[in-house]
Amino acid sequence: MTNTQRVKLFWVGIGEYYQKHFTENQVRMYTEDTEHFSVADLNRAFTVYRAENKFPPLPGDLTAILKPRIDEKSEALEAVSLIWEAVARFGWPNGKDARAHIGELGWKVVERFGGWTTVCDQADSDGGILRAQMRDLAIAMQSRAKAGLNDTLPSLPGPTIDRRVLDLVAKALPVGDALPHEHRHGRVSNDQPSSVNREDRVSINREGVDSEIGASE
Repeated sequence: MTNTQRVKLFWVGIGEYYQKHFTENQVRMYTEDTEHFSVADLNRAFTVYRAENKFPPLPGDLTAILKPRIDEKSEALEAVSLIWEAVARFGWPNGKDARAHIGELGWKVVERFGGWTTVCDQADSDGGILRAQMRDLAIAMQSRAKAGLNDTLPSLPGPTIDRRVLDLVAKALPVGDALPHEHRHGRVSNDQPSSVNREDRVSINREGVDSEIGASE
């Protein structure tokens, strides 16, 4: 019997445990989501789950028990801890062994700080500051990697207001005599009528928006 077949029987058994009939489609999807685990692992996770829950588990519930997510800060702290452990254990002549000990994230941090020899040299002089800087960099690298930006250079954000949006807003303005002439000079008056055509209103609106954008910059 294959592991996939065993996992399928596991989910059928879960339904029987809760006296709930899983449809064939449900069993198929649950199996696909968890067939990379052994039945022994799934049984262990289910034991933990049912101790605190009254309803049947979803695949994600058991996966969360078997593979708990680690937050970026914890992962960064572990990576930096391994770097310093490797500095003490291997020293600068054994970069190859240090890299295997540190792991991918930690070694990326080492490379950003000038390489293994540089890190070993700096470790004695400003260790506390260096550790904090490494931790912050590791957190940033984790965030970028999760966002799919691992292989891209940092860039400045684009403008918050699209010129095309301004054009659409300007075109949507009503046409008529409702806008007093004093609006052009920042004053509001309701007793002096003025005729302002569509082009004037668009120009006024865009000048006002451009002025606000310039002030914010």
